[in-house]
This record gives sequence, C-alpha cells and structure tokens, in this order.
Amino acid sequence: MLPYIVFVLLILVAQRPAVRKWWSITAVATDIRTDYRSFQSKVAPQLTGRRVLVCSDDRAVIRSAEDILAGSQVFTVTETEDTGGQPLHHRGVSRDGDEPRRLTINMLVDLLCLASSRHLLVTASQKQCSNSGFSSLAKLLHKHPYLVNQPLS
Repeated sequence: MLPYIVFVLLILVAQRPAVRKWWSITAVATDIRTDYRSFQSKVAPQLTGRRVLVCSDDRAVIRSAEDILAGSQVFTVTETEDTGGQPLHHRGVSRDGDEPRRLTINMLVDLLCLASSRHLLVTASQKQCSNSGFSSLAKLLHKHPYLVNQPLS
C-alpha cells in the first residue's frame, strides 16, 4: 500500500496549482444523504469534455456519475466498494486486519486529489445545513492549496 501512496503523492507534487488538469466532485452518500443524481445532472453541462475525478463513500455514486456524466472523462483514484448505504467508517471499525488501514489511506488519497483539482464541486446535504466533515475538509484544502503543497514540496 505504501508504494501506491508515494506514487500518488509524487503525481500531486508534479501537479502544481497552475497546471491542475481535472475537476472533481465529492458526494457523501451513506451517513449524510445527498441528492447526488440531481447534482450530477445539474453540473453535467459544465463538465462536458473535462476530466472529472469522482470521490465518494459509496460505489453507487461513482456508477451514477459514469452514466450521467457520459460526456466527461470520469475517473477515480481509489477503489470504492458498494456499501449498501452503510457508512465506511462504521464498516472499517468492525473489520480485522488491514481493512481499516486501507479505508483510511483511500480517504487520505481522495482528499489530496480533491484538494489538487482545478475546481471542486460538493453535493449538499438533503437534511442538514452543513456538509460532511470529509467534504468540508476537502473544500478547505482546495481553497488553501499551500496546505497540501507545502508539506509535499
């Protein structure tokens, strides 16, 4: 797992803010519900022809983006399993071995890649006034790229 992280971090170091080449969408869909399908449909016209990183805690969100954003080059950087609506952080706690570690590393890699994108689009929660902690941190890191670039350079 460590060589994978080093590889991703080297790519991010090479991707200085001036040459960010992808847009990104993050959608939390398990512990905080979002209407990610409507959001993806709404932003699809502005993403046509663009590379779009999609990060989520549920594979269903990524499959939806692949369908709805068919005019874009949708990609992911980590493997997201189909959770059946169960929050990832609950799944990792109950698992043995390397699974909790793998989930944590995937979340950190997703955060760094979201922060390093040209534009970050975040789905809004359906019932709460704020975004998830993950989405809020991704927005903060994206808004202040030096928080990612300084430690990596």
